[in-house]
Amino acid sequence: MIRCGGIDGIIAHTNLRKGELGRVAGANHCRGIDKDVFLVEFADTKGVTYALPTLTAHQLMKVYFEPAVV
Repeated sequence: MIRCGGIDGIIAHTNLRKGELGRVAGANHCRGIDKDVFLVEFADTKGVTYALPTLTAHQLMKVYFEPAVV
């Protein structure tokens, strides 16, 4: 899972807010686009996709769901 790390025109256009959780659905560099561009899926609690924007790496923040092992 990733978390949206910033707000720009792409995110505002899709009505996403900073902090919403999504998942990287595809890395667009596989199609010859910049390697730091990702297709990100945002879905509701029923699994229905409500946004599928292309975001750059600097717009994403890694989210941890378990504590680090020390």
